[in-house]
Amino acid sequence: CFAKRVELNWSVEYVYGARDGSNYRRSIGVNGATPIPAVHVMQGDMLVLNVHNKLDVATSLHPHGIYNNGTNYFDGPDMVTECGIPPGESFTYEINTAAQSGTFWIHGHTRHADVDGLRTPFIIHSNKTPVDYDEELVITLEDWFSQEFYVRMEYIDNRKIDGTFPPNYAGGLFNGYNANRTAPIKFRPGKRYRLRVISMAANNWSLFRILGHKMVVIEADGVRSMPLEVDGLNLGPGQRNSVIVTALNSTDFNYVFEFISTASTVNNESGGKPKNYRGVVEYREGAPIKDIPEQSDKEPVWPDDMALQAADRQPWLPVDRTIDLPVTFYSDPFLVGFWSLGKTLYQPTIVPTLYTAMSMGKLASNESVYAPQTNAYVLRHLEVIEFVISNPFINDHTFHMHGHDFQVTEAGPCGKATGGYPEVSYRKSGPWPIRRDTVQVRAFEYVRLRLRADNPGVWRFHCHVAPGHDYNGLAVILVEAPELLQKQQRIPDQMKEMCKMQGIPTAGNAAGNPGFDLTGCFAKRVELNWSVEYVYGARDGSNYRRSIGVNGATPIPAVHVMQGDTLVLNVHNKLDVATSLHPHGIYNNGTNYFDGPDMVTECGIPPGESFTYEINTAAQSGTFWIHGHTRHADVDGLRTPFIIHSNKPPVDYDEELLITLEDWFSQEFYARMEYIDNRKIDGTFPPNYAGGLFNGYNANHTAPIKFRPGKRYRLRVISMAANNWSVFRISGHKMTVIEADGVRSMPLEVDGLNLGPGQRNSVIVTALNSTDFNYAFKFISTSSTLNNESGEKPKIYQGVVEYREGAPIKDISDQSDKKPVWPDDMTLQAADKQPWLPVDRIIDLPITRYSDSFRVGFWSLGKTLYQPTIVPTLYTAMSMGKLASNESVYAPQTNAYVLRHLEVIEFVISNPFINDHTFHMHGHDFQVTEAGPYGELVHGYTEIDYRKSGPWPIRRDTVQVRAFEYVRLRFRADNPGVWRFHCHIAPGHDYNGLAVILIEAPELLQKQQRIPDQMKEMCKKQGIPTAGNAAGNPGFDLTGLPPAITLTPSYH
Repeated sequence: CFAKRVELNWSVEYVYGARDGSNYRRSIGVNGATPIPAVHVMQGDMLVLNVHNKLDVATSLHPHGIYNNGTNYFDGPDMVTECGIPPGESFTYEINTAAQSGTFWIHGHTRHADVDGLRTPFIIHSNKTPVDYDEELVITLEDWFSQEFYVRMEYIDNRKIDGTFPPNYAGGLFNGYNANRTAPIKFRPGKRYRLRVISMAANNWSLFRILGHKMVVIEADGVRSMPLEVDGLNLGPGQRNSVIVTALNSTDFNYVFEFISTASTVNNESGGKPKNYRGVVEYREGAPIKDIPEQSDKEPVWPDDMALQAADRQPWLPVDRTIDLPVTFYSDPFLVGFWSLGKTLYQPTIVPTLYTAMSMGKLASNESVYAPQTNAYVLRHLEVIEFVISNPFINDHTFHMHGHDFQVTEAGPCGKATGGYPEVSYRKSGPWPIRRDTVQVRAFEYVRLRLRADNPGVWRFHCHVAPGHDYNGLAVILVEAPELLQKQQRIPDQMKEMCKMQGIPTAGNAAGNPGFDLTGCFAKRVELNWSVEYVYGARDGSNYRRSIGVNGATPIPAVHVMQGDTLVLNVHNKLDVATSLHPHGIYNNGTNYFDGPDMVTECGIPPGESFTYEINTAAQSGTFWIHGHTRHADVDGLRTPFIIHSNKPPVDYDEELLITLEDWFSQEFYARMEYIDNRKIDGTFPPNYAGGLFNGYNANHTAPIKFRPGKRYRLRVISMAANNWSVFRISGHKMTVIEADGVRSMPLEVDGLNLGPGQRNSVIVTALNSTDFNYAFKFISTSSTLNNESGEKPKIYQGVVEYREGAPIKDISDQSDKKPVWPDDMTLQAADKQPWLPVDRIIDLPITRYSDSFRVGFWSLGKTLYQPTIVPTLYTAMSMGKLASNESVYAPQTNAYVLRHLEVIEFVISNPFINDHTFHMHGHDFQVTEAGPYGELVHGYTEIDYRKSGPWPIRRDTVQVRAFEYVRLRFRADNPGVWRFHCHIAPGHDYNGLAVILIEAPELLQKQQRIPDQMKEMCKKQGIPTAGNAAGNPGFDLTGLPPAITLTPSYH
């Protein structure tokens, strides 16, 4: 059996919820989930963690208990072994498990992200199980605060030095959720269970026992122990035990388990008490619960480290050097409490300590180069160190050592116990001391530890109580055999690049200088790994069907970057057809080949293949989206918001919320198209009129939008619909439009939004100043083909804007005599006050509806309907030399228009039909200058008004052209490339030809850009030529091109 690479893609991101059952708050999860699913591997496997940081601060991961032999740089603590993964960036950790098996965990190690939820079990299963058992269960014991870590720290940093903490004493989580509401632990009579029990707490001690059952300890922190029978476990933060519990032989009763979460500072917690949680060990559903009361005259037996013995019988190590590490508590002149371990309190320096050790040559063995504030101890290779930790204070601690486990050899009293604390007894280990990586040092206790310095690296040894202890300096840095470290290891270049992105030097002493001189920016690459694959579910709440998602998820998590970042999308296609991605609204200046539409700028990524898109955001900020652009994969779910945050937000607001409005069909796109291709030309669609999705799910079951009184909210509202118009408004609230399709607008107050497929708006909504009521919001999903929908009506969905949980809902009905104000493109004005562009050329693009001889409906925009050709149009433009400026080489069916560089084009789109459209232009935005009536009204449609823009027309990339309306658009041809301009209604419109291709400045395009070789290889794998005219031939020879469809003009 060969070891394998176990690869996981982790998007570290903020998640909102109430894990403790009461306090709704922001926490940190992975791939939208918290708690984070446990990680399981077999011993010898390589765990590969592809981590993408979607937080607004740097992050890193530490595999707690893992040696990281030879890969010290993967250990995780920021400013010790790395700089952290910057916001929006990605990095891959590789964790080798060849030397270890047992119970571990992975958690954040930058800005104490573990306290806010970035933590999960990591189980390395042994190839040779140490004892026999029938089944194993993982049990996590956690604490959880009602506030985020750094909110609590603001209190702690300003507290008195009496040790008091914020009044919200932590609650307990059992297996990730409120411990009072945990699911039963299910036992079967007579079976032997291995319980892997992990304390992932940040502050509290965790006691766990099952009444009426004994436990036999077989592991401590990944080290096998000789069997030791106990009544229960008493774990400090970061510790783990495996125990064997033999189930009773009867199903007459179920039994109680207890989980007690407590802290040594409890008496100062403003009345907070230890939290005692009880759950059920279930032998039979519904059986009576047997609660065995405690025997007051019998003290429970817990696994003391001196009683535990190592199963491999490693004897006491002979000591070469003893290092005293007294725990000391300090205050500064501002009465802020700090802790030190040994010489001084730990503070991070300018250069990560590993980078100093690797770059300072022979001086790396001199502790002075690390500066006093790193609290560094240099260890010689293979020397045996005895640490003596002495704690004369009322606070309990656990101390965790990175890169090692250590023998726990002795413990005893330190100082005089006060405050009613019991006197600590003297204990000494037996002949084979247990080894741990995390040890308890209780109040008024000393502990002796021994380890051999056999793992060259820079390792942190620190208190694992985060609030106030580790946070305030209770740590040392062990610089182990730096001369060997320099020879044996090499820091990955990407890690140094991540430092540079954050302005952190990667060489020199602690200050970044040479020798002992301690005197004392780049945009980022945001990398995402996307596996595009089929996903099954019922997003609309009723129709279980196949859709398309990313990394097993649908809806796909939104993508956030800062303006100037480069978004790097590593895409692997696990579909059975080709796929591609289009960043909707992005200019792609100089990288036309990354634009995405198949057979226009690429051939699509073949099944089983991978490709990387790079999207430069330097020229843009605002609200965009990314969606599939091959075989209309967006209709089936391949779509997600793409937010480019401005470095200078256009207006002040307190918080922003992202709202997506979608339609969703009960059938897959191509199942619907089979119907449409064979329908009559009267415009009827399949009878399953699309339902609405609000933020990705059934709009009738959406979570509340939470408002706080008086706050200003930026709502980024995106229509990712394929067919339907989306109306959105909040009862009793006005909206002020500040953005349209990524372009800042002058403020315009409206009652709500009316978005066509592909459009976006940002609005500011000021919350009311009262919590007396909650308010209804409405989302209406409708279509211009509604009357032909077999009696279907517009879908009207209602949700809640919540000011206070449980408050009555106020629904201010529409006033029948008052027409709502929507943001009309003629009323919106551009904030940058760009005036009307002077027109060089007008191109008329009339919409025409046709049928072929089989009465299948088609659409054209301008000269004819669009049909893809044999060669992708960009490849023709790049390979045809001077002929690329002649529209004939692209063939009539591409419906191509060649544009001269920098000329100003005015499009006049005229629509004499009953169908509404939105038209989207790739590679550009355009001024929307004028609209008015066109054609003869039928079916009771309302007369269209003539409207004209003000002096600074709004620019959009997606415009509505309603039934019986014309619209004028202006843009400057300043982006050489091949760009699609098409109706964004996929079913029946874009699918059936309503598009043109703009060939813009092909002579410059050929000089300025080069199609990546990999893109041409992907074409060849699909048998698609990559040069020549539309038919793949030289000159004007279009032989071999499928004939254009014979068309007959149709009626409304």
